[in-house]
Amino acid sequence: MSEQAFAGKVQCGFCGREAQGVYYQVGDTVACTRCRNERAAGPAGSRIGRFSKAIVFGLVAGTVGAAIWYGVRRLTGYEIGLIAIAVGFLVGAAVRAGSGGRGGRRYQVLAVALTYFSICLNYAPDVVGELFKQAQQEEAAEAAQDGGAPPASADVPAAAPTAPAPATGSGGEAPGLVAALLGLALFAALVIGISLAAPFLGGFQNAIGLLIIGFGLWQAWKMNEATPLEISGPFRIGAATGARPEPPAE
Repeated sequence: MSEQAFAGKVQCGFCGREAQGVYYQVGDTVACTRCRNERAAGPAGSRIGRFSKAIVFGLVAGTVGAAIWYGVRRLTGYEIGLIAIAVGFLVGAAVRAGSGGRGGRRYQVLAVALTYFSICLNYAPDVVGELFKQAQQEEAAEAAQDGGAPPASADVPAAAPTAPAPATGSGGEAPGLVAALLGLALFAALVIGISLAAPFLGGFQNAIGLLIIGFGLWQAWKMNEATPLEISGPFRIGAATGARPEPPAE
């Protein structure tokens, strides 16, 4: 212990202020009375609020991780599975921060789910590109089939296009909008579904990749374990050396 601490000066490891009269030990950190009371009370806010905050934080961190993985794949042409561990760390830390450091089983499950979703999210651009490619190939095949039909005679005038009937009522455009939104939702669901299955589509050849993804999920799970809060004290500052316990090493 330093001579300054024996002289009766103990600095709080949370707020940095000098403890007055007494100090506490919260885990491995020296705490003043105010910081001790704050840690004993737990994170601020409701349970739903903390969980919602953890979801938002985890999604943001996971999106950043997915963007990094996709960028590395596009630049290098290689599937660097070790990035999955980094994604697990980012999401795990974000969920932990959103929960106020509380941790627990529900936050562990959330961190694992968001980590896997984020890992698979980096495949979404590839899935979209492949779906559009298939659609273009189908259109080209249909156009080729239509091109084999005999051309219309030049003496026979083409039929004039029929003008659409005017919409009646104020809700005439609603069915078209609903159909467009429904189609967009189905397309998004298809992209997400294929992306979530992407790690398993490689079969046995992707066994090492799945193992690394498992490490990333374990990282997110481990970072959100519930840690019991151990508080001891109060310890009086300025007591005799043989009568007062030593503050923990900082």
